[in-house]
Amino acid sequence: METPLAPVVAPITATVPVFCRLAGIGRSKVYELIATGDLDSILCGGRRLIVIDSWRRLVAAAPRDLGPRPAVPSPAPVRAAGRRAAAVATR
Repeated sequence: METPLAPVVAPITATVPVFCRLAGIGRSKVYELIATGDLDSILCGGRRLIVIDSWRRLVAAAPRDLGPRPAVPSPAPVRAAGRRAAAVATR
């Protein structure tokens, strides 16, 4: 007779490092989303836990077309002053 398998229960929260791996984003972005209120979190002792359902809501509300973004022109390069200009500036 086979032993029945226990049901798999999806977690409702994740620590910041675990959430970063799950979501594929960095810690800075996680804290930015928390600060803007886009991502819910709770403190449990000294640990911050991310509420997984708030991530699902954020992803569901995101635009579906993530195609190529328009090119942003890069700023003109700043030319370094030559040795003579640097020597004059230090006198």
